[in-house]
Amino acid sequence: MKTLLLSLIFAGLCHAQALDGIHAPAVRNINIPADEASFNITITATLESTAKQVKEALQNAGAPNPTVVATSIGAVSRFPISISGPQLVYSATFTLPAASAAEVAKGLLDLSNHLREPLNSLQFNVTFAPSE
Repeated sequence: MKTLLLSLIFAGLCHAQALDGIHAPAVRNINIPADEASFNITITATLESTAKQVKEALQNAGAPNPTVVATSIGAVSRFPISISGPQLVYSATFTLPAASAAEVAKGLLDLSNHLREPLNSLQFNVTFAPSE
């Protein structure tokens, strides 16, 4: 009985050996601190609005030099366009140091809660990453 038990333990230890050497996988996790924050913002505004007006509103909220592009025309909600009226949809992006992301996010949140003309809605997300 002892021989069988010893044989099973030895077989388990030898399992890590391959035909041409020892196979021993290893994993190491490394935490890399985020030092860059990328903001992606979707804004709807009136048809008469311009990208310059949207950019100024974002800059007043604390966004440093956002790139603003009109992407489409659509409705603000699921209601038909005839009820809510068509809106211009803008996309804005910018990157800044991660340390200042919370302050800028607060400014954008304040802007989304207190929209000024010509803005109708504002949604944003932030992605943190290490710089390259």
